[in-house]
Amino acid sequence: MAILTFLHTNDLHHRLTLTTAERLRGLKANQSPALLLDAGDAVGCGNLDFRPWGERVHDLMNLAGYDGAALGNREFHPWVWPLRCTLKRARFPFLCANLRLRATNSPSPQFPPEVRPFVLFTRPEGLTVAVFGLVVEMVRPGTWGARLSQLVCADAVETARQLVPTLRAQAEVVVCLSHLGQRRERELAAAVEGIDLIIGSHSHTPLPEPERVKGTLIAQAKPYAQAVGRVTVEVGNEGLRLLRGELMPL
Repeated sequence: MAILTFLHTNDLHHRLTLTTAERLRGLKANQSPALLLDAGDAVGCGNLDFRPWGERVHDLMNLAGYDGAALGNREFHPWVWPLRCTLKRARFPFLCANLRLRATNSPSPQFPPEVRPFVLFTRPEGLTVAVFGLVVEMVRPGTWGARLSQLVCADAVETARQLVPTLRAQAEVVVCLSHLGQRRERELAAAVEGIDLIIGSHSHTPLPEPERVKGTLIAQAKPYAQAVGRVTVEVGNEGLRLLRGELMPL
């Protein structure tokens, strides 16, 4: 058996401060082994504007030691170059499995290279943890908005349905960083088997402790860097068991 801890934030909206970043770094160090993850909308830009020089919040997230983040609707941009500008200061991967190039309607883990569909983490206990991302469908293929976009978003639930079996074959634990909102995260858990933990966001509906839907744990922290979530699980032959789930003020 092995113990894993997930520290998670969401919807920071550029509210992360140096003091908060240092606190997160300390929490991660004290919870080893732990993964520090964000479920999207960390930046200060809107849905279409962007800062060519990148986002300062990513410097603070680098300092905190984030291992990965979901692409939120604030990070998403329909054009590749603005998206790359938004993400360029981050030293951790952004995850979005339902991002597509409109021209080919294919997954785009290499374009832009800052965004991957998933990442595999090997923990000291020998466990492999697969973390993938999903974003709310800002621009769907075949819509009028897609005509003006380089990047589009495939259906999130269908994407997960196709991807999760592949991840389960490679990892003992499968985690989704979801920027879909609480209602759709519950729908995702009910519709797709094999996801152990959904770290949610977008709806700004914090859960004091994780809830369970058909065997999948769902967690969401407070927005605006008010709190960090901590989910500690035990992984054994019979699967994943929740040991502790809580929100800690920042």
